Amino acid sequence: MRDIHDITEIRVSDKHLTARTVAFVLALVLAVGAIAFGVSRIGAKEPGWYDVEAAGDDETVLFGRALRFRYRFQGSSAAINAELRVLQGAYSAALKRCAELLDPEERYHGVVNLASLNHSLGETLTVDPALFAVLTEALALTERGEGYSLFAGGLYAEWDSIRYLDEPQPFDPLENPDEARRLETLAQLARRPGAFSLTVVDAETCALRLDADAAARTALEELELPGRILDLNLLRDAFLLRMLAGELEQQGYTEGYLSAENGLSLALSGMEAITVGLSGLGDRGPESAALLPLEAGRACCAVHAFPTAALGYGRYQLTDVAGRTVYRHPWLASDGAFPGVLLSAALLGEDPVDVCYDALRLFACESPEAVETLASALPEAAAWTLDGEARLVHFNAGAAEAGLEADANYGWSPAA
Repeated sequence: MRDIHDITEIRVSDKHLTARTVAFVLALVLAVGAIAFGVSRIGAKEPGWYDVEAAGDDETVLFGRALRFRYRFQGSSAAINAELRVLQGAYSAALKRCAELLDPEERYHGVVNLASLNHSLGETLTVDPALFAVLTEALALTERGEGYSLFAGGLYAEWDSIRYLDEPQPFDPLENPDEARRLETLAQLARRPGAFSLTVVDAETCALRLDADAAARTALEELELPGRILDLNLLRDAFLLRMLAGELEQQGYTEGYLSAENGLSLALSGMEAITVGLSGLGDRGPESAALLPLEAGRACCAVHAFPTAALGYGRYQLTDVAGRTVYRHPWLASDGAFPGVLLSAALLGEDPVDVCYDALRLFACESPEAVETLASALPEAAAWTLDGEARLVHFNAGAAEAGLEADANYGWSPAA
């Protein structure tokens, strides 16, 4: 037997050398062509829907994480990529400008925002006209006394600090008397007449002054929340999406929709109708309960007490002394109450602020009868599910007129 190391020469047959050479060159050309085609297709776009991501500095990217902007593009791949880049720049700039104005905690160079007012008690500040419009509208809603308060920044800061803990249950007011007293103190402070005031000093120049009486200032300092008074809280995303939509529409972008983590969706004026869903809670978890058509220029707020596939972080549940499951979520009324009547609700209307505000009012109702009475009087289409009720969706006349679609597993009950 010859050892492999004894082999000093390997002979390759030269038969059909020309044919083999041609085949090799042809295979090489095909491989290079395939690679070139694959490379050319990277980034290629077909007409359809695409997410427009916020870009720019770290703050802009952070602002965009809780939002989604979907837009429909037409034309060639090159045209779509070019328009997408332009739209991304326009969206990012609008998002940065609007989100900075509405920020209750952070101040930014050259910007007078909510945080500026919070840190300038007793001083008159001239604000951007867009922020002036938002704050005066939020103040009018606060004065209605229906569960919303522009001055509940301390309450929502405290509630968020509980909800986003890795293990929030031990700090929940149901389990923790000290935290229950703290939340109640903040809720009372938010609704006490005279504790806080926002005064329009000059409407023409958009001049405002935020004040707090001595007792309120002392209480916030003792609670270690001195810089958190003004806060749009549950209506922040609604105001933000309205502002963003206005800026995008002014630049000619109309074929898309915006949505936020709080369950709000807003369709731009040129968008074809899509469907939005209301979830119920079945034996195996969240499930589809109803569908509503979201048409151009309209808004829908679909909120849930329980976590869904898309909404989990910041929500939890625990059991009360009666053995009842209690769901915790962002939709806490400014009086600090936890009625726990609704499991979910979807409202469909003309304005994002209106639908979010009325969703908050529904979640603040203390009985199923109160929910039905309020929903029947709303101008928006409304559908909802109740805690302790298996697979039954209630709806008002507006929802029926809007084209509410029933899920096959759910029964339906129109409001009286």
